[in-house]
Amino acid sequence: MKEKTVRVSFDVPIDEHTFVKAACVEAHINFRDLMKDVFHRTVEELKTKKLYNMLIKGFQEVKEGQTTPLTQEDLDNWSKMVDNA
Repeated sequence: MKEKTVRVSFDVPIDEHTFVKAACVEAHINFRDLMKDVFHRTVEELKTKKLYNMLIKGFQEVKEGQTTPLTQEDLDNWSKMVDNA
């Protein structure tokens, strides 16, 4: 089954576009593939940051006695939530 997609479009300064495009040609890298890779890496970084913040909050709540200690199930559920965000 093919994953649903959306087209992303945004404006960038022409000098920055020209610089990156020329660097891609010089490095024999497809511009589109580079942009997709940067996008996907950024998404993964944001997911990691979100999970990290959830963990910090969870540990803080345990430390303050506001909740019970985190379980593996909690961590698995949080990881799934972040992946599906």
